[in-house]
Amino acid sequence: MESLDETSAKKPRNVVFWVNVTYFIMLALLIGVQILSKTVLANYLDALQLNFVFALIVQIGIMLIIPITAFSLIKRQKASATLKDFKVNKISFKHVCISFLIGICVFVLNICISSLFNAIIIALGYESVPTSGSGVGIEASFTNFLLVVFYSAFLPAICEEITHRGMLLNGFKKYGLTKALILSSLMFGLMHLNINQFFYASIVGLIIGFIAICANSIIPAMIVHFTNNFINTYLDFASANGWFGGNFYTWLNNLKFSGDPFIVMIISIVLVSGIVMLLMFLIRKLLLERRGQEIDNAIKQVVVETTVRQKLSEGDLTPVDETIVQYNVQEAKGRILDLISNKEAGISLEIFNDEKSDQKHPPLKDNIFFYASIVMATVMTIFTFIWGIL
Repeated sequence: MESLDETSAKKPRNVVFWVNVTYFIMLALLIGVQILSKTVLANYLDALQLNFVFALIVQIGIMLIIPITAFSLIKRQKASATLKDFKVNKISFKHVCISFLIGICVFVLNICISSLFNAIIIALGYESVPTSGSGVGIEASFTNFLLVVFYSAFLPAICEEITHRGMLLNGFKKYGLTKALILSSLMFGLMHLNINQFFYASIVGLIIGFIAICANSIIPAMIVHFTNNFINTYLDFASANGWFGGNFYTWLNNLKFSGDPFIVMIISIVLVSGIVMLLMFLIRKLLLERRGQEIDNAIKQVVVETTVRQKLSEGDLTPVDETIVQYNVQEAKGRILDLISNKEAGISLEIFNDEKSDQKHPPLKDNIFFYASIVMATVMTIFTFIWGIL
């Protein structure tokens, strides 16, 4: 007869439910820390100290340690196994370069999206309020620049990706990658708890999440996230210090508010179209690179077996020439990748899902805490909008 411990050990835990509970707790803590920083800590710390302390608590304490620890306990595994579940997988140097280029494209696209959304809410009477992660009120020295890069670009790129593309995206994938991508992106936008950032953060979250899926790793998502935040931080300090590119936002505003509005609109459409096309091209390169890595070993095995079989049929007992094998592998690989790229657009995201389930509609009890998180974050985001109007 099996003991109670043995029986409970065999029973799998409901990962989705506990991921939702974990995120609800994280969000509640985030709101609590934000209120504390604006009411109590703001009386004792200057802007730089406040932002730094806030980032350490939120990014490292809430967004990094809690999800890794909770997911490890949920799945009864080591932290290293959790990081593998979160898709913190190594990537090639080519992946790194492509990710940086995508990050630049995302930054430009981010400006266009945020400008449009901000124009809408400003037309409704909203007055922008600086966010806690900005460099407002901070002396623009090079040392402070490095500190701001650390807490506003480096930490969020790692910690927020661990939470949203690591825990949420991979925690929900049993109900389909498309649904997991949308939900994790929505929470990424709401997690900022600010009407200014909600819309464009959600859109960027979709792009970053799709990149993570294409690359089978959240490291490219971290690079894209870091690049976007770093450029924004650099331009803020460059403007104050007269560094290269410091007049970028001034030039952009002059372009928007001077000259023929029709010409400005045409230039904007052409620019956005070009960025979107470049972004799609880079993401496709990222995807094909992943697919190439997945099929490389399989093709090599087939090529070697075919070559050996052919040599034996001809009575040739000499070893297989590795150079010829590599040439044939690359040729076959190129043909397969061309075939994949021609058909990829019509293929569902589910081909990348390694945890499929027949249960596409989770019961209410599984997602009750997720719905609670949405309500709580939405209320806070709407409150920032009302506060901006008042």
